[in-house]
Amino acid sequence: MYLSELLLNCMDRGTSRLIADPYKLHAALMTAFPQGQGGGRILFRQEAPLPESLWIQVIVQSTTSPHWSPLLESHANVARARTKEVTPTFRKGQRLRFRLRANPTVTRNGNRFGLVGEPDQRAWLENRAAEFGFILDHYRVIDEGMISSYKRADDGEESKGWRRMSFRAVRYEGLLTVRDETRLHETVGKGIGPAKGFGCGLLSLARV
Repeated sequence: MYLSELLLNCMDRGTSRLIADPYKLHAALMTAFPQGQGGGRILFRQEAPLPESLWIQVIVQSTTSPHWSPLLESHANVARARTKEVTPTFRKGQRLRFRLRANPTVTRNGNRFGLVGEPDQRAWLENRAAEFGFILDHYRVIDEGMISSYKRADDGEESKGWRRMSFRAVRYEGLLTVRDETRLHETVGKGIGPAKGFGCGLLSLARV
């Protein structure tokens, strides 16, 4: 597994367009994984900007080593990237700091709806914690509101245009305890919840 950190200059017109549209950002990130080289699905998260900072941090998790040259060349002098290989290991009872940007939803009559309100957003994660391999200790919930993007229509035919998509992004961060190390390892690899192609689902863990 590989973790990459990209810094994008929000004052540059090209990168600001990427930052504003998660679908475009995902497409730009995928240029680091040429077709046929097994790049597969990536998980990524755009971090909240620091006060008075010109740089936006994007974290990318991948199963293969990325090649960021195409992205850096197309946004010369405004983007920086660094990558490291990691091998996550956990033990039962271990406490870890976590951060997750997710799209908590409920399905009604075949339609998916974003959850509004902290109680429901907490319940969404707490009810799934055991299957993900952890126990939630204390954490905070930050509702980032509705995020909009445009995705090229995919109906099995030639493209008929772009489809507007909206989803609710919620940031969770705090402390958790490892309940099942095997399940947690699988969760880290697969991500949590829907909208992974739009910057949700990446579970980041760090030692306390």
